[in-house]
Amino acid sequence: RRADHGEVRSYTLDWEEPSMGRTEGSVKTVITAGLALILTACGQGPSASDNAPVPSDHSVVEALTALRVSGDEVEPYVGFAEMGESADVVAWASMTSVAGVRAVGGGPAEGDTAYLLQVVVTPERANPQSGPLTMELMMPSATAKDAAVEADRISQRLPSEPLLLFLRDKGGGETGLYRPVNSRGLWLDSPDGPQAPLADEDLTKDPRYGPRLKQSGSVAGLAAEVLESD
Repeated sequence: RRADHGEVRSYTLDWEEPSMGRTEGSVKTVITAGLALILTACGQGPSASDNAPVPSDHSVVEALTALRVSGDEVEPYVGFAEMGESADVVAWASMTSVAGVRAVGGGPAEGDTAYLLQVVVTPERANPQSGPLTMELMMPSATAKDAAVEADRISQRLPSEPLLLFLRDKGGGETGLYRPVNSRGLWLDSPDGPQAPLADEDLTKDPRYGPRLKQSGSVAGLAAEVLESD
């Protein structure tokens, strides 16, 4: 998941995708050359007293869990305080829609293309204050067709409740596009309690996360505390 940001050259291809739920029309795929890829990826917010979880159902959690990518963390922050201090944006935000799929890699013929799911997130509260943002999540898909199918599946299972996001502006030629700071940078309330579905371990059992989550009672409660302290 590490990147060496060198020269960026872009190739743009138009291709038609199957309907993506809330996304219509063609998806513009940008093939970006010269990169070693990162294989990842304000209204009134929650109040500290309003911390009863309103969980997303299992299908939502399963859809996001499918986006896990194994490997070393691109940014090895641990604990909510470290992530909050490092993140460019901390947000209590809703996943509004799937905007499309972006393909990045070498040239179109090199066969090393990776696919990023682009999700529009709309903060209810953020630090710093922000309007809608485009968050990119690495997809395990091997082909454009597989990526389109997976994007359509996720677009139909977007969380109905907000998430706590610790986001990094990707910078350079990707300024204005965001990703979670690492696999622990996206949290939601689920029927099984707070979860970070992109992480490949149960962080509620990790002493760096579990006690704070238990104290807050839910991700909604944690978001209220994190954003209040910011």
